[in-house]
Amino acid sequence: MSFQRLTGQNEIKIRLKHEFMGDPSHAVLFTGEKGSGRHEFAKEFAKALLCSSPTDDGACGKCNNCVYFDAETHPDFIHLFDPNKKAIKVEDVRNKVVSDIRIGSQISKRKVYLIEGDELNEAGQNALLKSLEEPPENINFILICEEADSLLPTVLSRTVEYKLQNYTKSEIMEVLQRKNKEDFNGKFRKSDLEFTCDFAAGSIGKAVDLLGDEELPVMRDKMIELVMNIGKESYTDVLDDRYSYFTSNADNIEELMLFIIWILGDLSILRKDKKSKFIKNSDRRDEFLKFLDSNPSIDLNKLAKASGHVNTVFKRLELNVNNIYVLTDLLLGLKKELKHD
Repeated sequence: MSFQRLTGQNEIKIRLKHEFMGDPSHAVLFTGEKGSGRHEFAKEFAKALLCSSPTDDGACGKCNNCVYFDAETHPDFIHLFDPNKKAIKVEDVRNKVVSDIRIGSQISKRKVYLIEGDELNEAGQNALLKSLEEPPENINFILICEEADSLLPTVLSRTVEYKLQNYTKSEIMEVLQRKNKEDFNGKFRKSDLEFTCDFAAGSIGKAVDLLGDEELPVMRDKMIELVMNIGKESYTDVLDDRYSYFTSNADNIEELMLFIIWILGDLSILRKDKKSKFIKNSDRRDEFLKFLDSNPSIDLNKLAKASGHVNTVFKRLELNVNNIYVLTDLLLGLKKELKHD
């Protein structure tokens, strides 16, 4: 029942089957962005490696090894991480891995070390390197990272990478429909699930986290209202009220920017084809069409420039540019390009 419960990534599942049903690589690496499911796949793989009677689908779920693993008490499974999400201490690498691998397994035929690679600094990776180069028999390492490049080349070269890809909309919808039924008694409409699915942009983890987030539709409505009205507001209103909203929602700045991109994208599509079905905010079609009809001067060129201002925000925030300048430039840029007729 192991890998059956995990959605998608079928090619990776096939490759992993050859690993745990045959002669597994001594070190594998799972990579993927946050919400990709890399932790879930890594743990299911670890469980399958420890299982007494694995099947084509992974661990049997019934043997003592599986029971202990599910209870998080398996003596041959070591999960190395920093509880504060900082950096794993070098002494922990040495004590919990380097020294520990000399001790034989207790109830399984092998020992498995699951290591959070993003929390390993250069010193920690160097401390682990010799164990990866010359692992004792029946020792398996599983590393997890967002990007393989975060590991030293010497460490990376000794692993077999499994890179998780973004999920399709149908795969995410399958998960959301199941969660909606099991956890929310079917309270969400199909349109709600589709909206969450689109916003998650291929991340199952993000989609699950967003489902039921009551602030999400509120933020979307606020950004629609901004795009519809900023072109006719005074500079005082723009640099006071609008700016204050963004600063008070600084933790959601990426979500707010994504909503604006969606809205501007829908307006661009409808400017080219009023009957297009390929807009994300389909429930606001009439409002968008009315806005475009009332402001014929807001053409595709201006909408593209407005989107450019939003994309600049993403780039400048990555460079840790002062938010005051970033948001001020954004608001003034949107006001200019979305000026009402």
